[in-house]
Amino acid sequence: MNKIQKKIFSSQIVIYLLYKIFLIYCFTFRVKDKNIEGLLARLKKGKKVICCLWHQHIFELVFYARKLKSYNPVCMISASNDGDLASKFMQKAGWNIVRGSSSKGGRQALRTLTENKNYLLIANAVDGPQGPVGKIKAGSIKIARETGAPVIPIYVTASRYWRLNSWDKFIIPKPFAKVNIIFGDTILFNKDNDPESFEKQLKYLEDIMLPHLN
Repeated sequence: MNKIQKKIFSSQIVIYLLYKIFLIYCFTFRVKDKNIEGLLARLKKGKKVICCLWHQHIFELVFYARKLKSYNPVCMISASNDGDLASKFMQKAGWNIVRGSSSKGGRQALRTLTENKNYLLIANAVDGPQGPVGKIKAGSIKIARETGAPVIPIYVTASRYWRLNSWDKFIIPKPFAKVNIIFGDTILFNKDNDPESFEKQLKYLEDIMLPHLN
């Protein structure tokens, strides 16, 4: 992003207009959620939940998070220039933002996510921000082990969509598409000091989520 583009997209007016266009577009979808009861039951008790999704499904979840705004949904976004625009946009959609990634500020960001008691719903794009697609990074497992919070995978399907030519094969549902937000089974990851156990947990989550990659 060059300096002119950065200046344009840092404008609050531009962010506001983009978000309104985004909302109008998303309101054309016919959205259904499935198996959300377990997630809501835990959130209503004031307990943390870690929701994992593939990076390609973020578009739909930004819009859907409006329904869960009262639980202070939070996500980590990279500290890059591109992340600046994404952060401002997602804040408009009701998300709390923690900046960081595996390459910059990730340790402090993970500490914030695990220690802040107000953040009940933690969302994590498991293969982001740079992929490769279908390869789960360590962040979700680390948060789960530190907090004792369960992991709930989220899968998204759309009856019609465009697929971008990007590393994550990003998906944007077409107008009036049927969109399903599917909440998977609750998974608990025990904490120990065995590196092999950590890798097994990582592989276990990846095997569960891979069949739902579009």
